[in-house]
Amino acid sequence: MLLDECVTAPGAEDAACRQYYDDHPDRFLSPDLFAPAHILLSASPDDAEAYAAAVREAEEIIATVLDRPEKFSHIARERSACSSAKDGGGLGQVARGDTAPEFETFLLALEDGQICPVPVKSRYGVHVLRLDRKIAGRPLPFDAVSDRITAYLEEAGWRQEVFRFIATLAEKAEIVGIDDTVLKSN
Repeated sequence: MLLDECVTAPGAEDAACRQYYDDHPDRFLSPDLFAPAHILLSASPDDAEAYAAAVREAEEIIATVLDRPEKFSHIARERSACSSAKDGGGLGQVARGDTAPEFETFLLALEDGQICPVPVKSRYGVHVLRLDRKIAGRPLPFDAVSDRITAYLEEAGWRQEVFRFIATLAEKAEIVGIDDTVLKSN
């Protein structure tokens, strides 16, 4: 209540918001999009034997599709345990956070058209992964992000004013019962 009563932060003006937008273009992009395809060999990580067999099968498939990439879709239709099998393993467009973290780690490392050279292990089983295409995020228009920038700058301004207020109180405070040499050394 004291802060609400004693601290007033200035609002963020349009010019300051525009300047922040211009100075930080990387913060205002649409998400990167990925068009991956995979072959899922279903196996529970709790079943060590079945999981190891899925890894071996994935290694065999990877060797085949690295040698003959055109076979990927056919193998996906025949052997994938995912509903995407009917689409040759294609998952459509996905963004960061849309897939399992362990899957995403490998996806982010691939280039367009690249087949991951190692099996991708996840809680769902073992994947043979291919990245068909990556579309880098594009700049969002200022109007689409101006409210977000305003809120951020106002929050930052409020925090700065709170810091100043507390510093002023501390400067004016008379502290007794504490050896100030201890305070000065910290």
